[in-house]
Amino acid sequence: MLDRRSNVEQPHPNTCEWILELAEYKAWKADSRGLIWIKGKPGAGKSTLMAFLYSRLKEKRCTEPGIYLEFFYNARGTEMQRTPLGMLRSLLNQLFRQDSVTCTSVREVYKEKRTAFGLDKRNWEWQRPELESILLHAVVTSAQHQPVTIFVDALDEAGEQSAREMATYFHHINDRTVIAAAQTKICISCRHYPVPATVPGIEVCVEKHNSNDIATFVKDHLHLNTLLTNDSPDRQAWHDLEVDLLQRATGVFQWAHLVVPMVNKYIADGDSPEDIRNWLQRVPEELGEVYKHVLQNVIELKHRNQSFLLFQWVCLAERPLSVTEMRYALAAKDIVTSPHKVQCHETSEFIKTNDRMKRRVKTLSGGLVEVVPHHGIYSETTDRGTVQVIHQSVKEFLLTHGLALVASLKRKEAAEWQTLTTIFPEEEIIHRCQATLYRSCLNYLVTENVPLGLCRNERRKILSDNSPWIKYTTVCLFLHAEKAASCRFGDTREQIQLLQQAIAKWVRAYRDLDDYSYSDKRPSEGTTLLLAASAANLTDVVEYLVQSHINPNEKDGKGNTALHLAARWGHRAVAEILLRAGADLQARNKSGRTPLVQAAGHGHMPVVDWLLCQGVNVDEATGDSGSALQAAAQSGQSMIVKLLIKEGADVNAQGGYYGNALQVALERGLEDIMQILLDNGADVNAQGGYYGNALQAAVFQGLENVVQILLDNGADVNAQGGYYGNALQAAVFQGLENVVQILLDKGADVNAQGGYYGNALQTAVEQGLENVVQILLDKGADVNAQGGYYGNALQAAVFQGLENVVQILLDNGADVNAQGGYYGNALQTAVEQGLENVVQILLDKGADVNAQGGYYGNALQVAAASGCGNVVRVLLDKGADVNAQGGKYGNALQAAAASGHGNVVQVLLNKGADVNAQGERESQNFSLTLAQIPLWKHYVSRGRRVCSTWFNNLKNDYQGRRCRRLSLGKERRRNL
Repeated sequence: MLDRRSNVEQPHPNTCEWILELAEYKAWKADSRGLIWIKGKPGAGKSTLMAFLYSRLKEKRCTEPGIYLEFFYNARGTEMQRTPLGMLRSLLNQLFRQDSVTCTSVREVYKEKRTAFGLDKRNWEWQRPELESILLHAVVTSAQHQPVTIFVDALDEAGEQSAREMATYFHHINDRTVIAAAQTKICISCRHYPVPATVPGIEVCVEKHNSNDIATFVKDHLHLNTLLTNDSPDRQAWHDLEVDLLQRATGVFQWAHLVVPMVNKYIADGDSPEDIRNWLQRVPEELGEVYKHVLQNVIELKHRNQSFLLFQWVCLAERPLSVTEMRYALAAKDIVTSPHKVQCHETSEFIKTNDRMKRRVKTLSGGLVEVVPHHGIYSETTDRGTVQVIHQSVKEFLLTHGLALVASLKRKEAAEWQTLTTIFPEEEIIHRCQATLYRSCLNYLVTENVPLGLCRNERRKILSDNSPWIKYTTVCLFLHAEKAASCRFGDTREQIQLLQQAIAKWVRAYRDLDDYSYSDKRPSEGTTLLLAASAANLTDVVEYLVQSHINPNEKDGKGNTALHLAARWGHRAVAEILLRAGADLQARNKSGRTPLVQAAGHGHMPVVDWLLCQGVNVDEATGDSGSALQAAAQSGQSMIVKLLIKEGADVNAQGGYYGNALQVALERGLEDIMQILLDNGADVNAQGGYYGNALQAAVFQGLENVVQILLDNGADVNAQGGYYGNALQAAVFQGLENVVQILLDKGADVNAQGGYYGNALQTAVEQGLENVVQILLDKGADVNAQGGYYGNALQAAVFQGLENVVQILLDNGADVNAQGGYYGNALQTAVEQGLENVVQILLDKGADVNAQGGYYGNALQVAAASGCGNVVRVLLDKGADVNAQGGKYGNALQAAAASGHGNVVQVLLNKGADVNAQGERESQNFSLTLAQIPLWKHYVSRGRRVCSTWFNNLKNDYQGRRCRRLSLGKERRRNL
């Protein structure tokens, strides 16, 4: 994800420095919080300026510590590089790496998803709203104890709607940090449009300040050194040419970057300064017109066929192609798909080396495409570059006008394309280009040798070594096919013949090379051409296959039928074809889902409406996903929720992981859907599901206003159930003091029992929430209530090592000798944790040093087993019975001996420990390790009986399996 910043053009020497002295920037940098916008025309140098600023600030981390987060949008990159979802994931990842304190919130969400959907991440994906919420909370939390600086470059490359939404989102973060008195500064670069000028924040307009930078660039790159000497007769004319270049650049670095090399070519050709200046006047000032000039006048006629193909790939590929991949992509279009299976590298036009391909890229594109180094951890060692346009504005021009222009300039098919560009809209041009890419991928798959035997690792290695373009073609074959629409093939029969040759290879290669993919597009075992075509909306292919009597209800390895896949991806036309052929509308896959649930859960309203019109059961329960209503609620599809309710869906239908639709909506934090459900009679107290009830779900998500709404709608504040037992425990677990107070004010039972921790007080103690502990005690919490993992609140506080909380509980009447829990009592817990201070506090409060119970039997045995000599002495001084029996080891002496703590053994013996005392371990084979043998010196002088008894046990063990592993030598046994 960080490739974009690495590949941003490095600042030319002695440029970009102006912003450091700009009053607006100084004001932003000096403040502890604020938002600054770096705005400019396309090509003005915004990304270079942002990279410069980010590097400068990171260089000062030693003197100006803090957290620095960055994301450079790249519309030419992968989905994660060009979408808000990718930005949110990247910023969160960077934040958690720099500040582990903020990890807790996302860990809880992640654990919950794993519980709900399983370990296989293909079953779920991060949703943008939940990541926005997590990042907002994490940034505010982190910025309260150290400065956080966020850089976001090229926000406009996220797309018009997303850019507007993200601008609002960052403004919201800025507002929240101001309210929280947190230290957060945000720097965003974008074009003047689509982000409106009304968005608050300091604003810097790049083209108003970069004229000196462009002058420096032009002066350093123009080859005028020998032409500007004092004795040159054209000295003034050459100087005027420099001035003309600066004036015509109008603050756009990209314009100068394109035009200066052309000027240099004319200078090298011997043209006069007057001729070059006349030519320069004809060069457009607008970037789009410059690009058009390059396509028409710079690229040679003989190269236009391959130029057109190159431009199609750099504009329409699903991700940037590597240099190697581009070599195969340019050759695959015209592969002869004969029985001889001519492969790409066997064609006459195949470019055999990457070095030649890199040179070819510049020639074919007229300088509009370049090879960008790839710095990612997954880059191939022999192919570290990707082929991309030099600037996003180039891609925008090609998609709107340039591809049609290049097509009309081609030598071959020129008349056909000229007619096409005249008659059909730009969308049709794009469809035809997508068809070219689809056929190229299909040709490659048909002609490549994909091993179907062998083990997966061997197949993967063979594919990676022998078929460099196989991964792209498998992942993107049907993506290009769907985008090509009706332009794919003129002959459906020919297309299907090729697809049938490729389908088994496609499934095997996809699964072998992309076995860790989380995309639903990855085919399951047993995927047939009908299933793949239904998922990809290839209506002509589906129609042909069902008319050929292919079973419309055939299933893949996950039990999905073609109708499941058509519904999942929202292809109503395909669904209608399948139904006419006899598809089962109520078919269930192995997860229990029906086509209706698939369509509803993925937001495909037309398919949902169509299925309901066909009479499917709107309330049919389908495994963990519940009903269609739950599936729609979970994915935030409010319109589909309304439609399902209108068609009679039961808003209180039980089932699924979350129990009912209301809990699902609250788990996702979707207040609009919650309100729809409540308005239509959802039972606010319905029990079931992971959270037990809606109130617990809202509390767990920290939705304070929703908690109030639910309580106002009659939610039972003391309803039991779910993982946390009740809403109060859930609120305490989340550390939501305001919600805790709301629930208590509404009558929450502060002593209600249940849940993992037993009660609210124990939960607060376990979480280390001192303030909440005090609130609960003030409300009458029983400080000695029993139950839960720790037995009581005092044990929980001791286990967590919270001395202050221990003191608070004792001051509020906690029974220092209360029994229960894994360790038996608070004193044993403190000893086991090695907390000498807490041990002393408990003893001073009257803890019974000889109290029995728990895993170790008594406190002295715990201390002996742990080797805590100081604690052993303290306990003995307080009257601990050195020969007390019970627990894991039988007595303290055996615990110390078994654990190898010779110093503790000596202390116990000095205090009168009975070496002949019977205990739990005495009746078992007692196996000593070599490290423990020196302890025998403590026993030999204390009585023959123990020596004889233990030696016999040692001898018996030695003859057995465990002591054979010790390999005790005869001499050592004799000495013993």
